[in-house]
Amino acid sequence: MLTFAFMGALVMLAVVAYFVAPDVVLPPVWVSLALLGVLVVAIGLSELLLRRATPLPPNATGGQTFQAVQALHLPRMAVLEAPALIGLVTMFALPDQSFVTYLVPAVPTLIAMGLLVVPHRATLERYAKVLDGTGAHSGLADWLTGSTR
Repeated sequence: MLTFAFMGALVMLAVVAYFVAPDVVLPPVWVSLALLGVLVVAIGLSELLLRRATPLPPNATGGQTFQAVQALHLPRMAVLEAPALIGLVTMFALPDQSFVTYLVPAVPTLIAMGLLVVPHRATLERYAKVLDGTGAHSGLADWLTGSTR
């Protein structure tokens, strides 16, 4: 649910940006490219956080699994949300203020968050692969398949 709260905040900021700067003015090309570049860096950093996550110890409990998933998931959400927030700041910094400047990174950010951090099957399988790396049993794979151990 927290993931959707992060994503919903971006949508609400788009509505606020529209009322604050309703003009439809495209930002300069270099600004758009820079904002999209920040998103690419954020996606890379999010993936790096996933790859560098610490696997669970072999005798991990359910509480340890929950804490490990939180410690992995929350920073990834924050990193992926950052480009949209940078776009919001950029919107106010440009002489021709327009909500479109915010939308340039916000829309792809929402797509990236939907693909990479919304807790669906693929995301949880990737988390399980990392957390179960040392032979631990996080239980995420069992939870996904509905089996019990």
